[in-house]
Amino acid sequence: MNIFSDIFDIQNCLRETKEKGYFFSNGCSEELLNSLQKEIKTLNFEYGDHINHPINDGKKYRVTQSHERYYKMFNDPTVPCANLLCKLLKKEITKVSDIFPELENWQPYEIGYQKYRDKRDFISPHRDRWSDRKLSVTYTITGSAKIKIYKSLTEPVDYKFIEQIDEFQTMPGSIMFLRAPGFGNGLQVIHEVLPPDICPRYILNLRTRDILLKGPSESFTSLF
Repeated sequence: MNIFSDIFDIQNCLRETKEKGYFFSNGCSEELLNSLQKEIKTLNFEYGDHINHPINDGKKYRVTQSHERYYKMFNDPTVPCANLLCKLLKKEITKVSDIFPELENWQPYEIGYQKYRDKRDFISPHRDRWSDRKLSVTYTITGSAKIKIYKSLTEPVDYKFIEQIDEFQTMPGSIMFLRAPGFGNGLQVIHEVLPPDICPRYILNLRTRDILLKGPSESFTSLF
């Protein structure tokens, strides 16, 4: 299976991700997109309420979010398409590991499907978990939403004091790469997921993490 479109440039993608912290492209292949769209129909999503129960509540990096989710570890039998994608991503990135030696043997192990049902669902400005390693990759499978990128105006970070520096309108086949510790300077960018313009919006997050993200009913304290 080809996972990228003919115009997608993996070297440019990784170069920008390493230097800027993020990269956006509508570079998913039709074959992969069709397979992911079939897979999401087989999954049972679970809602997590982090509006009434914010992540890191009471802290300067407080995060609120609302969406449904289905998270599994690599090789789980319920997500065969995502498992194959993890292997093929590793293969594609290994081809350029002479240019990006930090990414040699990189492979995502956490498979995270999310469903943004309607205008109720979003994620407020946040950085991903410090335990992420090297790269995070997000595919938009259906629907559309705007992603905003911010820089912090304070140190340590306070999500009340940030400035927007970029934005991207997702669509089916969009890919977002994010830098994580171990790649470049390792600083994770602050980003926000706005409510979908076209819904439902399904996405797939692929990350290298040692421990699966806890279920919606469990505590997320100190993850962001």
